Amino acid sequence: MIAAPPTPPATPPVAPPVNPPPTEPLVPPVGDPPPAPAPSPYSDPPIAPPPPPPQGLH
Repeated sequence: MIAAPPTPPATPPVAPPVNPPPTEPLVPPVGDPPPAPAPSPYSDPPIAPPPPPPQGLH
């Protein structure tokens, strides 16, 4: 039998950086209010409180 050539050591795949640089600053500049998160169309709508019962007073 012909001996098979030794297999070269497998090179580990290059992993992406764990902490990629953020595209937006984490701390907003002083004086600017933080932007409100946009509502996601895929998320459940916020549960509105039930309307108060109608009063008998007119």
